[in-house]
Parts: sequence; C-alpha cells; structure tokens
Amino acid sequence: DLPESNFNLSEFVTISQIGKGTEGTIYSVKWKKNNKKYALKKGILRLLETVQKRKEEIKMLKNFRKNTGSDGIIITFGELCVKNKLNYYDFYELMELAEMDWDHAIYNRAQIHLYYEENELIDIMAQIVKTFSLLQKNHITHRDIKPQNIMIVNGNFKICDFGNARILKRGGLCVQR
Repeated sequence: DLPESNFNLSEFVTISQIGKGTEGTIYSVKWKKNNKKYALKKGILRLLETVQKRKEEIKMLKNFRKNTGSDGIIITFGELCVKNKLNYYDFYELMELAEMDWDHAIYNRAQIHLYYEENELIDIMAQIVKTFSLLQKNHITHRDIKPQNIMIVNGNFKICDFGNARILKRGGLCVQR
C-alpha cells in the first residue's frame, strides 16, 4: 500500500526533523495506515509560479522513473500545497526515506577509520553513473552533483534534489526547469 499522490497531512505522524536547507525542512514521518516511514519535505514558496515549477519537476521525475524503470532517484509519492496566513505557499513533498546522504556516510566511516575499498567505490560509482546516463539520455541535467544529493536507501545510492535540474533539447539549450 502506497500513499495517494494527493495525500493528507493528518494521515502522518512526525517522528523527527532529519534535514534543513535552503529549499526547506525534511522530516521523518510515519503513515498511520501501515506505520511505514517516509520523508516529508516542507518548503515555503512565495510565488504560485514557483509552485507550478516544483509540480512540473515532480511530474518530470515521475515520468523519468516510469519511462526508464530506473530506481536511481529518490521516489516522490506526492505533493501538497497549502496557502498559509502570510499568503505564501507551504509546499510538501512526500518521498522515500533514506538512511542518510553519502556525505554523512563518508564522514561517519572516516570517524572510525573504515575507508571505502576500491571495489565498494566502483559499485557506488556504477550505480550513480548509470542513473546519470539515463538522465542524460532523457535530456535531463541535474546541475548540482555532490555527496549531499546522493542518498543511501537499503544499500543503494540514489540521486535527489533536482531543484536545479533542467530539461535540455538538441544543441544543449534549456527548455524547461
């Protein structure tokens, strides 16, 4: 059972805050229906145009997953937009929950002197490169590649944060955010 794409916040219980950045705050939440955990990102958007761009981005990524069968990007199950008291928009995204980002994994391993072996790095890079190759074949460029935007889910490395992504057409010109 998966949450509907147009979910209701009251269906979820907040467990903890797991991240904060310029794009918003991310919480670990539990769905009351089956006690499964998800990530819920809350951003505050000033313009309706920005809300539409975020919705288009989510649609683009859903289409990418559907068309390619790729499991190399963090799944977004749905979004919710609520106008707040200040006439801004609270924009929520319900996503697959990762254990941590690769930046934290690298740091944690360094703290205990457990450095990656060559074969481990080759496997990680193969997963990442496969996803970026599929993105490129689908004319999507990420534009913000860094360990903080690579999530670990059940030992698999997945790309997230497509806020700077662009869809390219021939000649490399940007046609859509």
